[in-house]
Amino acid sequence: MKENQLLHTLVIQLTPKDRRKARLFLQSPYFNQREDVVRLFDHLEERLHVLKLELEKKALFQAVYPGEPFSDQKLRLVQSYLLKLLEEWLAQEEWRATPLPGLPLLPAAYRKRELHKHSNKSLRQAAILLENHPWRNETYYRSAYALENEQYQRSLAAGRSQALNLQILENHLQIATLSARLRQACFTMAHSAIFQADYHIPMLEALLLEARQPQYVNIPAVSLYFLCYQALYLPPDEKRFADFHQALQTHFEQFPPDEMRDLFLLAINYCIRQINDNREVYLAEALHLYKKGLESELLLEGGRISRFTYNNATGIALRLKDWPWADWLVHSYRDRLDPAHRDATYSLNAARLHYAQQHYREAMLLLQKADYKDVIHNLTARTLQLKIYFELQEYDLLDAHLKNMYTYLRRNKLIGYHQHNYLNIAKWTQRIMTANLNDPLEKEKIRRGIEQEEPLTEKHWLLQQL
Repeated sequence: MKENQLLHTLVIQLTPKDRRKARLFLQSPYFNQREDVVRLFDHLEERLHVLKLELEKKALFQAVYPGEPFSDQKLRLVQSYLLKLLEEWLAQEEWRATPLPGLPLLPAAYRKRELHKHSNKSLRQAAILLENHPWRNETYYRSAYALENEQYQRSLAAGRSQALNLQILENHLQIATLSARLRQACFTMAHSAIFQADYHIPMLEALLLEARQPQYVNIPAVSLYFLCYQALYLPPDEKRFADFHQALQTHFEQFPPDEMRDLFLLAINYCIRQINDNREVYLAEALHLYKKGLESELLLEGGRISRFTYNNATGIALRLKDWPWADWLVHSYRDRLDPAHRDATYSLNAARLHYAQQHYREAMLLLQKADYKDVIHNLTARTLQLKIYFELQEYDLLDAHLKNMYTYLRRNKLIGYHQHNYLNIAKWTQRIMTANLNDPLEKEKIRRGIEQEEPLTEKHWLLQQL
């Protein structure tokens, strides 16, 4: 992408608050002394944001350099310079939003200027800020290491022969490194499980052996990721997962929101995989994670809830018959869905809620009203209709519906697992509908077939109907 396109796209994405802050940055003589750069930013902001108009190069040049003959090179240069300044501003915003890594910078600046009293004071203040900070993740220990290293540098500059804090330096660095390596291992393994990729994680056994040592039990930067790895990537074990889930609750405030959100998603996705494998004990675990994640807004992005979170959380609440919370979720979060998918997602989940409470007419009206362009939403809606027809014993309608469902599935061959799953749902529904269930042998044969079939997310419902 050309630099002018990068610049225009960046300006379009800036919020009103961002634009005000960026303009103050550009007006600061310390960062920028060129008025043409400010004029360019103001014109881009007005044309792209206020007037919603596309830009023509010669008109843009005249707005920045009124009365001058057009120069394509000069326009490209000023746009390039503005882009670099805005990137510098963005980087500074990120730095300001991450408080801990900058702690040792002021003590170091004073030390290099031999202002020892200033250096001592700022180092003490930084140590207090660090200790009072709620985080106890890798970032905390890297910052602690950096402060101890600054203390070590001061000792060297003073000519002291004994470096009394070297063991502390080693400890902080080891914890930070071990935390980072375990965190990366958890996410690498998560990706591997989903995409069937084969990754080599260097020294993994050594990392896990080290993390088992008793000195890390009360250090959440290590213990939480060790429990995460143990719970999610060893053979399924309810006790291991319960320990990890409990640790998430215990250390909730000790990790920054984006990091805790990642951990919650790892735990939730694991629960969903176990639920799909018919380990229903994980339903309650998943619902608790969803409730905590939505209550704390961890699972929201930019104030919005993803349709996947909305769907999964509703489905799990319904399976546990937590009608009040499911009803609250479906209606309270409707307006926080992406507008592009809002109506269809809300209608589908409101229909699921009505179906679960056996309000079949209301459910069918909602299903028929929405346009389900998303393939998975479409298949979920078709499955819900299938279940309603079956439970109402509308077998002629069900037969026609199954034929349409088979046709739709055969046209959508790129959905892999989902195609197999929904084909299996349709197949076994049809088998039950057409079977002679008065024949114990035939009924038992169908039961065994359903129990052994994979994937089959409606296994529990099919067995109930049988």
